[in-house]
Amino acid sequence: MVYEGFQIGSKSVCYGRSYYQDIQRVEYEGGLCNGCRWGEGTLYDRNGAVVYKGQWMNDEHEFEKSVVLERYDGGFPMLHSLITYLGIDPRCCRFPEWKSVDFSCFPNLKELEVEEGCFEYVREVRMVELKKLEKVVIGKDCFNAENTQKSGFYLKKCEALKELTIGSNSFHHYRNCEIVNNSSLESIAMEKDAFYSSNSILKNLPKLTTLNVRQNCFYECSRAEFQDLTELTTLKIGSCAFTFNPTNYTAHVEECFDSCSESEDEDVSWLIMKNLPNLKILSVLSGLKSTTFAFPTHIVLEEMPAITKCLLPLAFQSFSSLTKHNIGALAKHSAFPLPSFVEIHNRDELTALSSSVTQLHLSYNTCHSLLQLDLSRFANVKEIRIDGYSFQSVEEVKVIGLNKLEVVVIGKKCFTKESEWPELHTTGKFYLKDCKKLKKVIIGAYSFREYSICEIQNLPAVEVIAMGAVNDWSESFMSASLELKNMPKLKFLNFDLPKLTKLFFNEYDSKTFRNATRIVLENIPSVTEVIENNTFHFNNVRKHNISPALEAAFS
Repeated sequence: MVYEGFQIGSKSVCYGRSYYQDIQRVEYEGGLCNGCRWGEGTLYDRNGAVVYKGQWMNDEHEFEKSVVLERYDGGFPMLHSLITYLGIDPRCCRFPEWKSVDFSCFPNLKELEVEEGCFEYVREVRMVELKKLEKVVIGKDCFNAENTQKSGFYLKKCEALKELTIGSNSFHHYRNCEIVNNSSLESIAMEKDAFYSSNSILKNLPKLTTLNVRQNCFYECSRAEFQDLTELTTLKIGSCAFTFNPTNYTAHVEECFDSCSESEDEDVSWLIMKNLPNLKILSVLSGLKSTTFAFPTHIVLEEMPAITKCLLPLAFQSFSSLTKHNIGALAKHSAFPLPSFVEIHNRDELTALSSSVTQLHLSYNTCHSLLQLDLSRFANVKEIRIDGYSFQSVEEVKVIGLNKLEVVVIGKKCFTKESEWPELHTTGKFYLKDCKKLKKVIIGAYSFREYSICEIQNLPAVEVIAMGAVNDWSESFMSASLELKNMPKLKFLNFDLPKLTKLFFNEYDSKTFRNATRIVLENIPSVTEVIENNTFHFNNVRKHNISPALEAAFS
């Protein structure tokens, strides 16, 4: 007997046993492919003693387990399941027919290194249950397929993985990034613009101690989750990373209006941070200009008791729901309602409210029957927050002489009618004056759309005035005359993009003050930078004691 086992034609396949022809003793028993020893198998000598037992490939049991794919026309080296190191040379694997890559077919892989510019057309990358994988390094400009609505990077259940590094601009157009259930992962580093358009889920990474996410990563996300990162102590994030799409932040409230015929549930965004018990520092690397964590619809913050330092100046703007519990110093963030807030749900509650209240919170979609709103009677109020889609019928708003007031936040589409031609109904008036401690004024997109007057005067402590939203239509005060007077400490005046210490006039054709006929700028000496792009259309500008940057912008 020469052979017993499986064959296709004359080729031995699958599994079989070959014999020494002259003595009829087993020579080899094990896996076979196309007539060659392949897979698990045992070689015997003529006396029946084991010569080698283990893995075979193409009749060889000694073969290269470190493989590098090079960019040349001679074809790739043999790829097999016993590879322990896989390297990809620069600008390699750029084949239009390659739409997905699943590295799970390399169960013995320990290290993956992809150099720059690889896998141009790949839309999905999976690394799942690679139990020996220890290190993944992906260079810049990799995996940049466009039109990738369902694209994703999935790194899951790799129990030996310790290090993940992603180069700049890689996965730029991807929509999902899930790094989940990797029990040994210690370090994640992502350079700038990686996963620019992606959602992010980082979950159940019990040994993660270093998380370094650079500028503009996850800039257009609609979901960001940080859960069960029990050893993470410091989270430092690059400028504008994890910025939520501002068009999403009150999408669920749209259903309240008959004029909205389509559901926008898919636009609702979530920020979830749960069970980070050792996190002490939560901050952005570039400080005051960053929109990190800005504009989520829903926020869930739980079990982060160790936080002692939080630097997120523009975070958490315009949320519609907030759940927070045991979050240390983060609970004092200026975007969150204070525990003593009085929340108002209707006109009767507002009318009956004591004038001694110190924090005033007017809830969503409320008080539409009022024609005038004068908050000047609340002499002790320190903070006023009006949630979106409220006060649709109000034609005059007064916030005057509140000497304890420090913060005013007005959500999206407040004090705005549902008129088809807002330019024809310009009767509203907005007055914000004589509040000596007021530091911050934020007004959401589409608010005060039909108003003809906007007067903001005599605010000696104000530092921030922001209207509109990032990269979105705004239409606030479309036809209003604007007066800004006597604000000597104003550093940030923003009618579209909230980036501190700069004056932005529309970076996305916002139509803010689009039809204004007059603008008054007086006693505003501290603004240092102005960026202007077609927000205003006017010829009549009155200026007095303004900074050189403002003077140049309106000269």
